[in-house]
Amino acid sequence: MLNGFLIYSIKDYEKNKWFIGEFLTKANHFGLCLKLVFKENCNYVDDTLVFEEESLDSGVFSIDDCCFAINRSRDARISAGLEQLGIRVFNTSRITEIANDKWKTYEFVKRSDVRTANTWLIKRENISHSIEKVDFPIVVKSLDGHGGHDVYLANSEKDLVIACEKIAGREILVQQFIADALGDVRVYVMGGRVLAAVKRVNDDDFRANISLGGKATAYELSDGEQLEVAKVIKLLDADFVGIDFIIDDEGFVFNEIEDAVGTRSLYSVYDYDVVSMYLEYIADELRRV
Repeated sequence: MLNGFLIYSIKDYEKNKWFIGEFLTKANHFGLCLKLVFKENCNYVDDTLVFEEESLDSGVFSIDDCCFAINRSRDARISAGLEQLGIRVFNTSRITEIANDKWKTYEFVKRSDVRTANTWLIKRENISHSIEKVDFPIVVKSLDGHGGHDVYLANSEKDLVIACEKIAGREILVQQFIADALGDVRVYVMGGRVLAAVKRVNDDDFRANISLGGKATAYELSDGEQLEVAKVIKLLDADFVGIDFIIDDEGFVFNEIEDAVGTRSLYSVYDYDVVSMYLEYIADELRRV
């Protein structure tokens, strides 16, 4: 058996108990033994990552016996700390750092010729000066939000100020709103290969997230769309992520990368056992080393 940690925040654990249970129950089928660890119990002592004793059940393997981790906490520092100890982390700290900072994601993807919405990073204390270069309406986002939270539509400077008051942090992401959007597509990518794609639409909100009332349907990528997806995949070298695109009348517009990607829409429209597929991929990767 290969021992590994499954890392979540306590808050996300409460929302994902079934999904987590699938990991813990099915790991043994692939020669893996998983232990659930909470992000809140991960600390640093002299720049070394340690887990508080109460986070590890009596008789269960310790960090010294761990050879891999599935980090679903969105915390890149935890991944980096584990990697320093020689532990293979899915996804890597590099992917987690980039995908959970929307500005870093934008700069990262701009290395290629992938089509993106006009995007700016603004300082909270300098809003009036920053918006001189933008045209309303715009979408206002926190750098580290996910699931459609901390995302607001602003039709005026007043709306922008109100949105910024709701977002923590000094820096805020602003994107040109795509008024003729036809929905968005999330592409699930595992080990550099497209697993599936779903189209999400929301008749009551400009945000198409399933958790906010969006509806998902299976989506078949066109040849041109596959080429756009392949450009992003080539940059990433990720284990399991979602790549989000907005659809307009010209095609795909890159939106975001989801590190700890949600799978509710995937399960709802495809007959896939996503957890087993990911565990099999992880086992193969570990045995390849």
